[in-house]
Amino acid sequence: MSSEKYLRTGVRRSVVRYLALSVLIASGLTFGVASVAGATTALTSNVVTNNGVTAIGGSIVFTATVTAPSGAAPTGTVVFTVNGSAGVTACTSTTPALVASTGAAAIETCTITASKAGNYTVSDVFSPDANYLTATATGSTNTVAAVTPSNVVTNSGTTALGGSIVFTATVMGPTNGTTPSGTVAFTVGGSAGITACTSTSATLAGSANAATETCTITATTAGIYTVSDVFTAVGSYLAATATGDSNTVAAATPTNVVTSNGVTTVGGSIVFTATLTGPTNGATPSGTVAFTVGGTAGISACTSTSASLAGSANVATATCTITASAAGTYTVSDAFTAAGSYLAATSIADSVTASVASSGGGTPPATTNAPPPAGIAASSYGTPVSGGVTASAPTTVTLTSGTTSDAVAVPTGALPAATVVSVYPITSTTALVAAIPSGQNYVTSVAVSWESAGAAPAATAPITLTITDPSIVVGDTLYQLSSTGTLTSVGTATVAGTITVTFSSDPVFVVTSSTPLVTPPPIVVAHATSVVGSTVSGRTMTIMINGVGFYGRPLIVSSTGHNTTAVVTHDNGTQLSVRAKVKSGTTNGVHVFKITLANGKSFDIHYNQR
Repeated sequence: MSSEKYLRTGVRRSVVRYLALSVLIASGLTFGVASVAGATTALTSNVVTNNGVTAIGGSIVFTATVTAPSGAAPTGTVVFTVNGSAGVTACTSTTPALVASTGAAAIETCTITASKAGNYTVSDVFSPDANYLTATATGSTNTVAAVTPSNVVTNSGTTALGGSIVFTATVMGPTNGTTPSGTVAFTVGGSAGITACTSTSATLAGSANAATETCTITATTAGIYTVSDVFTAVGSYLAATATGDSNTVAAATPTNVVTSNGVTTVGGSIVFTATLTGPTNGATPSGTVAFTVGGTAGISACTSTSASLAGSANVATATCTITASAAGTYTVSDAFTAAGSYLAATSIADSVTASVASSGGGTPPATTNAPPPAGIAASSYGTPVSGGVTASAPTTVTLTSGTTSDAVAVPTGALPAATVVSVYPITSTTALVAAIPSGQNYVTSVAVSWESAGAAPAATAPITLTITDPSIVVGDTLYQLSSTGTLTSVGTATVAGTITVTFSSDPVFVVTSSTPLVTPPPIVVAHATSVVGSTVSGRTMTIMINGVGFYGRPLIVSSTGHNTTAVVTHDNGTQLSVRAKVKSGTTNGVHVFKITLANGKSFDIHYNQR
């Protein structure tokens, strides 16, 4: 009984001591049990999961869930480890720290932008703030598959013949996807007949989710150019084929110019050449030209032709050969028929004057030219144009200078066969100006002479002189100068631009006008010998016109109606500097300026517009 009492008493005492100790601890008093507060407990679990996003460019969210056995959610940090075949080694972003979730669980996330195809594996290590042990989660893996990118071909737009068309293949992945790499294989086709790029960029290049590669084609022929491409699978992207993109290049109008070899002797062969020129890098013009022949010599067709064009690069030629069977002018132009990459084009006529030494019997003259007439000093004359009289047909000898033409027509039988007829320009007009009656002004002048067997026989029929000059106006007077220096009126202009007279001896003729004119300089046979430079559509260019007899700052007027303005900026008598302004859209080819001198004389200048 005493024993039982003791046991019960001991239990009661123990309980009392425990309760007392509990009260003390609850009151904040410390004893030798401080190690209880530092105790650590293992987590129930540390697991990494992901949201299952598998598209390139998407965001994969890996979530670390740390769960305690009971009570409040664990606190601390999670350190993520990222690896996998996609080659990504870090989270794109993470939440700052563990965030309480449900119950005794806390979560932290690792977000990765899936820029590439492959595996993305994420694990973590939990580092607690207190109460719990460190815990490592096994990796969670998400696989992102390669995708088919978009593949589109575009081009640089409207292109003229001879220009460059740039076709661009753009390979594009999803937003946030990696930059496509590798190459594309271009395929070229279309009615233009081109089957390959002129040049290409080596590989795809770009940034973000897009890359490009180019195919450049020189548009040598008119027609359709179509380009497509095939992208070869590489990296995160599958193979992709682009549909064709097309560019249509229109046919162009070539320049068409006729020139001659300059043969001026009757019996020789005059070769007129038609030159068709396309734009730089354009195809060689092909097809044929149709020549038109005219002139005072009475010839209406080529003796022989190579009408089919032949050449290289962007230039081709065809020829018309004429045997100069009679004295006079031979004028040839041509019309090119549209063919291939080129539209129809008609040339401006080119003209050659042929003369003869003798024909149809008689003795050839001892000299090439007949002596000039008396009345003014021999030094006043320039180089003449001469022709030989035939026994069976009329003879025409024409002197042309700029826009002035002096044509002498000798009827059949008017002079002995083989008589040399010479038409002289007068380059020093001092004596003529001094002899002109008061109130009259000098316009133009010319001298005619002939010689047969060392003498100047009288004509048995009237010889006709026709002077054509834009400066002549109705009412102008034509005078004949005698060998003694006396002027006699022999005619009046009844129409503007021309005056005609008949005569039977070799005289000097001068045309005068009552309309005041600028006193001419010593050299009055003004003409151009060459044009240096060309104009360009949409730009202001300077071209040089070389020649003789320019003075008084000539006026230049475009006679082509192509919105071209020009002004002379410098004139030294033998060279004009011309500033020409051409509006955009002006047609390319050979255009014409009309130059009017201070004395009223005018002549045309042909220049190239490109």
